[in-house]
Amino acid sequence: MDGETIVFTLLSGHTPLVAVVPEARIVVDDALPSGSLPAVQIETVSSTDKNRPNRGASFRVRQRIRIRIHATDGTERAQVRGLVRAALRANRFPTIDGASSVTVDSDGEGPNGIAPESNVRVGIQDVFVTYLENS
Repeated sequence: MDGETIVFTLLSGHTPLVAVVPEARIVVDDALPSGSLPAVQIETVSSTDKNRPNRGASFRVRQRIRIRIHATDGTERAQVRGLVRAALRANRFPTIDGASSVTVDSDGEGPNGIAPESNVRVGIQDVFVTYLENS
């Protein structure tokens, strides 16, 4: 289990978001489908060290996850960002297979920008994902 999978599970399970960004365009640490917007890309920025001595049967993991929103224009980018936030707020303490005591907290947004080679509007939303993982 990891934070990327947790965020993917929450986003792909949120019907209002999937109505605008189909699940096939919500990707984890992968290339986006060519020519399909809007899209959401999920990647790990940082993670706690899982090799702590004497950690017991389970241990707390904290990961900073970056959600990149790709859109045709600023309005669409803002709409998708709002849906992403709503998806993450919809279940404050989600139950996810393989992890317990899951929390997802916003770590801010931005920067927004334009990918010069494609003229795609890109926005960033970072979150902290914290959960217990079994050893």
